[in-house]
Amino acid sequence: MRRKRLRPLLIALLLAATQAHAAVPLPEAATELQQASAQIQGFLAQGQAPHAAALAREALAYAQAQFGPRSLQAGQAWSDHAEVQRLIGHLAEATEGFVKSEELLAKQPANDPVLATAHYRHAELLRMQGKPAEALALYRQVEAVYLALYGAQNSAVATCWNAEAEMLRQLGRPSEALPLHDKAVAAFVAVTGARHPYVATALQARATTRQALGDYRGAEADFQDAYEMDVAALGKAHQWTATLANNLAEIERLLGRPQAAEKLFAEALAAYQKNVGPSHPFIATALLNLANVTAEQGRDVEAQKLLARAHEMMAATLGVNHPDVATVLYQEAALARARGNWQAAGAALAKALAVREASQGPTHPDLAFVLDAQAGLALDTGALDQVEALCARSLLLREAALGHGHPDTTTTLLLHAQYFAKLGDYDHAEPLLRDALARARAGLGVAHPRTGDILNALGGLQYARGDVAAARQSWLAALAS
Repeated sequence: MRRKRLRPLLIALLLAATQAHAAVPLPEAATELQQASAQIQGFLAQGQAPHAAALAREALAYAQAQFGPRSLQAGQAWSDHAEVQRLIGHLAEATEGFVKSEELLAKQPANDPVLATAHYRHAELLRMQGKPAEALALYRQVEAVYLALYGAQNSAVATCWNAEAEMLRQLGRPSEALPLHDKAVAAFVAVTGARHPYVATALQARATTRQALGDYRGAEADFQDAYEMDVAALGKAHQWTATLANNLAEIERLLGRPQAAEKLFAEALAAYQKNVGPSHPFIATALLNLANVTAEQGRDVEAQKLLARAHEMMAATLGVNHPDVATVLYQEAALARARGNWQAAGAALAKALAVREASQGPTHPDLAFVLDAQAGLALDTGALDQVEALCARSLLLREAALGHGHPDTTTTLLLHAQYFAKLGDYDHAEPLLRDALARARAGLGVAHPRTGDILNALGGLQYARGDVAAARQSWLAALAS
């Protein structure tokens, strides 16, 4: 794809003023910074992250030269620079930038909207870093500012409610998130009308929480409504519609409709290719989704080719150590494991773990997904001496970041119980299963599929111990999930 060139006059002005400390009149300088900020966002929307990063650096240097390194303008430029670094996966640089931005903007009144924007962006970084509790606190701080400035019927406030709800969901409190989603939907309807794309975005967020609660039918209804809104307002080829098609497709997959899911995933891929070009990370994500549903239908060779394309594209556009690359490696491992290629699966998981450690640090809870997969692979291959250490690290990471009872910990507890069951040590396996069951029921509800999986495993253990009546009761409860 031919890349859009930077505007020569703007870049020349930024470079010349920075290098020579040219005395550009301050109103003109402020206008140039606003133009630079807008173009940075444009480059990001087009998937041109290197151009966005270069322009953000030049804008920062220009702001420091024209207004001073301790100026409010420099603080805003630091915020733009840090936001670009966040979006391209350079989280350490983003953290440094947001700290500097907030330090410079701290002289502003507490209810200043520019400072609130910087705080919101920092909260988005904390979300990426796997710190939902810290992000939630910052989102709430921003919400208070926006409420004071604009009142409850405002799209900025509603956006905060959605973000807070997502953090609650990540913290294993999805039932607390739903009322916030309801408020956000109502606010967007009041501000924009019932069929606006912003309403569709709020419905999409609520659907994701319903999906987390195992309410796939409710999630499907919200996703379908949002999808139809975007199709009517924006058309099927629009980028927002493509995102909704992806999410609706995932629900179709979970509901056991792989052909319908594949059709929607393909629609999303075509729309992304039309909107953002052939090498944008969105394309790679769409390829990854399409690969998953293709593999579920037994077309492993086709799925492998799609995964290879996604891997190559993400590594080229985001860098080999980006978390999204680890996600592709994780899926490659899952496909290799399903095909019985243990060696390839182990190698892919080892790479995925290394990438996550390099990009997100050794204590990020996302590492637990890879550790759980490694534990599952060890169970498959009989490498039982590895399982306990993997489960212990996974559980420690999740409980430290997300809390003791978080539903994601149930996967690790189930794996650990399966390890003891393989050893015939039912006395250690059963308490782990009952702990997992209690956490699943509390966090996800009795009807969630994961609750059913744990009940099935508990029934199998009870049957192996000769307690047929208890096993039958567990299996019947699993069927009702």
